[in-house]
Amino acid sequence: MNQNDSLRNLCKIGGISLIVIAIAYIVIFVSFAIEQPESGADQIVMAEAFLSDLKPLFLIMTVCSSLAGILYLPAVSALYFALQKFNKGIIVLASVLIITMVALILMQNTFNIAIMSISENFAAVDTEVLKTGYLTASTLVLSASFKAEFFIVILLSISTILISSVMLNGSFGKFVGYFGIAAGIVNFISQIITIPLGSHHEAALIAAFFGLILNIIWFINVGYKLIKIQEENI
Repeated sequence: MNQNDSLRNLCKIGGISLIVIAIAYIVIFVSFAIEQPESGADQIVMAEAFLSDLKPLFLIMTVCSSLAGILYLPAVSALYFALQKFNKGIIVLASVLIITMVALILMQNTFNIAIMSISENFAAVDTEVLKTGYLTASTLVLSASFKAEFFIVILLSISTILISSVMLNGSFGKFVGYFGIAAGIVNFISQIITIPLGSHHEAALIAAFFGLILNIIWFINVGYKLIKIQEENI
């Protein structure tokens, strides 16, 4: 197997990884749409909802986001080798941002696991003092999880814009490039508006859902292009 064959195989693995990431995000999207906390609720109300009713949602989110986090590594490796000849500096920067994002995803999942653990204890106690203690703890953990989510999406947005800008000059096509730039901008804006509105304000949720859909479409398109590269010159 020569070097080109190895790179084509890496691109195929990266492409499949991106498509699986898209599927994982679809599962998260559907789960959250079915069983989301009330929009506009304060953190205490949300914490109580998560502890009482939303443990399955946290389990689905944790499993899917962990899978996505792991698969980002072969995906970014494939994109690096496919695009480095067009602008190596930007691709290196985008790769560093994605690796940082993966670390944040894994950190956020530890918060999700903590919420599920607190949920079990919350359901087992029958005194108001203990329930209040667990509720306070869950509020702090949820706040940390939401902050991690903010930076995860910001890093993904910036890296998507950087990678897509390089795609404009490569074999991925201008449509995929411009679509990725648009997806990155929408996702970036969806997080910025949470600063004045809060992460569970209705407008912020709509923007986040719309941005997620755009990213899912972009992942599938880029994944398909990476798989197709194995039949072409890298």
